Amino acid sequence: FMALIGLGVFSSHPASANVWIPDNEFLGYYDSNGTYTVVGAVKNTEDGPIIPSIVINVKDGEKEIADNFTLSIVNSGKDIPFKIKISEVESKNAILEKPQVNFITSSHDSLNVDVIYDRTLIKHPDGHTSGFILNNDTSPAYGVRVYAVIYGKDGKVLDTGKSIETIEFTRRQASQTGC
Repeated sequence: FMALIGLGVFSSHPASANVWIPDNEFLGYYDSNGTYTVVGAVKNTEDGPIIPSIVINVKDGEKEIADNFTLSIVNSGKDIPFKIKISEVESKNAILEKPQVNFITSSHDSLNVDVIYDRTLIKHPDGHTSGFILNNDTSPAYGVRVYAVIYGKDGKVLDTGKSIETIEFTRRQASQTGC
């Protein structure tokens, strides 16, 4: 029992200045269905890959809602956007508190898949975007989902988005997608 407690203390790290959610990239809003939605992005400037978990607290009148979410592996120098719907929020005056970020180090990197940000990234008249994704990894990638943080003209986060369809491709094969 004591060994498990010791392992828990040493294997989980409270986030430091190296793993965080910037204030300007964290917000809550009510979506078109009236569901309270929290968006943001966890940044990793640790020396290696991590698996972050975030605790989101929302004050909803007299009650406080706290949820813990574990995200996918984030390589060093990268970030991972998130969009979380919290249906337990009932009032229209909820207050989103500053998130708590924890992480554990990972012995494996996430897949080395890149979205190509050049002239091939096209914004269409109806608002959707299409472009190319490149698998630079040594193994095939399956079920790839692309997440993006969406900013307004003032640089403030508006939302996060993700690919609608599952993207299938193998090593070094570029795939065009409607993200």
